[in-house]
Amino acid sequence: MLDQDGKGQETTGTDIGPTLDESGPRHAKSRGILASARRAVAHSSQPKTVPMRYATEPDPLIPRPLDSEDEGTYIGDVKVDEDVQVDENVDVDEDVQEDEGNDQLQQPQSGVCFVRKGERGGPADGSVIPSFAAHVASYIWDGKERDVLVCHTRSSACEKLKNWCKAIVHVDDESEDEELSSEDDIEIRTMVVNSRLCHLPNLMYKHIDAPLLSAFVERWQPDTNSFHMPFGEMTIMLHDVAFILGLPIEGNMVSGTSDDALTHICGLLGVTETDLVEKNLYIGGGIHCDSIIKACRDEDDRAPETRAIGFLLVTLGSTLFVDKSGSRVRPANVLELVDLEIVRRYAWGTATLAYLYRQLGVASRNGCRALSGCMTLLQAWIYEYFPCFWPHRERLVILPDVPRAAQWDILCEPKRMERLYSFRARIDSLTADEVMWLPYGQQPYEAHPRTLMTGFISHHGVIEPYLPERCLRQLGFQQIIPQKIPQPLRVYRGEDPKAYTVVWPDRVDGMCWSMFPRGFSLLASQFTPAVPRSASTADYIDVVQPYGPDATVGEYWMPEFSQKAGFIFDPIVDQLPQEFVRIKEGLYGMRKLVKRFDDSLGFQRPPNPPSAE
Repeated sequence: MLDQDGKGQETTGTDIGPTLDESGPRHAKSRGILASARRAVAHSSQPKTVPMRYATEPDPLIPRPLDSEDEGTYIGDVKVDEDVQVDENVDVDEDVQEDEGNDQLQQPQSGVCFVRKGERGGPADGSVIPSFAAHVASYIWDGKERDVLVCHTRSSACEKLKNWCKAIVHVDDESEDEELSSEDDIEIRTMVVNSRLCHLPNLMYKHIDAPLLSAFVERWQPDTNSFHMPFGEMTIMLHDVAFILGLPIEGNMVSGTSDDALTHICGLLGVTETDLVEKNLYIGGGIHCDSIIKACRDEDDRAPETRAIGFLLVTLGSTLFVDKSGSRVRPANVLELVDLEIVRRYAWGTATLAYLYRQLGVASRNGCRALSGCMTLLQAWIYEYFPCFWPHRERLVILPDVPRAAQWDILCEPKRMERLYSFRARIDSLTADEVMWLPYGQQPYEAHPRTLMTGFISHHGVIEPYLPERCLRQLGFQQIIPQKIPQPLRVYRGEDPKAYTVVWPDRVDGMCWSMFPRGFSLLASQFTPAVPRSASTADYIDVVQPYGPDATVGEYWMPEFSQKAGFIFDPIVDQLPQEFVRIKEGLYGMRKLVKRFDDSLGFQRPPNPPSAE
């Protein structure tokens, strides 16, 4: 969130990019106020900004500000660098793939992508969240509805990987040496265990609470890569990934692109490139998991290195980088698996977060009906910070070195719209005091310093901004108004998820990664510890508080009927959706059954206590 005049205080050094301001929720009363009037009111304010350490010299690849007077081609408010081409080797889902050979940005057939004016249900200043017009929240505000998202997992593949892992690693065997059949098995075991990835199939949740995740997706804004809550912003940080999944967030970037991926896949399966197509092994840009398992586990003529690579490739595609194909894995990850001795040196946790950021952005478009990525990471993150959404099971006791996702025993929850409505209402009424801001203990950045990096993270060409300064309370600091957000060179975040396109300078992620901590780093010593943990500065509260749950219920994100009816708290039944009417009728029927049961036993319930009035 930034100051209401949209400028903020200047910082020393080079900014990481052009910016948009003030990304928090807006009360309906502010929508009618002109941007110029708000700027005049707030012109005298000089809020604090985030202290950062940047490179001393400007980089020519950093995007220009929106108010730049340079000539050039613009799409909406973003300048297009005609020399920058979309990387055709980017490993993306089917829902976000571009047409082959089309190096121009796909234009929306209807509607708008960028907004500069107030939108119903969104900020009064459209430049705050330029892609809000195509957001699912805008869709809901207009009285429409989107079903519960289909949350893609690979439960079947994970079960096969578990059995395969037991055969390799002998997780449950005390006398494992007796079970080993050959030296090849010992060699495979060493390579798989050293990768630091073999625990993932056992860690993934078999059941995903799709209504809960759908409600949080409705709060996600890809312009800031954060959840916009009634009390400010929150996001999944790098230290969250490290604690929840037990993955490394330091090391080499998972960003290699090469045409050799299919060649390696052919060697893995023992086929030629012609057979890869003719035998339908390579369909829709992916390889079927069963094909890899059959070739690398069931056939005896495979070398130990090939078997280990096959296991790890299926593991990555079935746990961290799940797409929407249903049962296939993308071949790009094989590039990091070719040399098994350095697999453990890759920052797999950082790549997982970049991939999930992109999938959340795609799922926030009102034309999207599914969510992919690491669902276990997202659901466990919700449990860590929001005790009110804990599953109806006791937390399991785990050892300190075990990933924290293992402490939750998840049941199969109904995927009804009623639960989604309930989660929406509960999130809308949340306060900062209900959040467990430091679930892993004080100063989580000391255990994982990389979480203080501010800049960009990536996974095979998918580059996403990583902006921890917008969520300082998750690091134990008092929240202040953050820096303005960077803008991509080319972007389309319209209604069609298949055309979702974000293009950043091709070296910006590597620059941020390699310069940390000398550059692109938050300076922890310059922040004020949060006491209480939900604390924020007065100027931040002035921006957020008027638009929180105290002002109205459902004002920012909820559809119009919820405002008219006061959501489920108002007795005007004819303005409520039919789902709530059925719930009310069901509860009334249950009350009648309880009364009939009491009468049959001759039980007399005490009368209700008198009201305070």
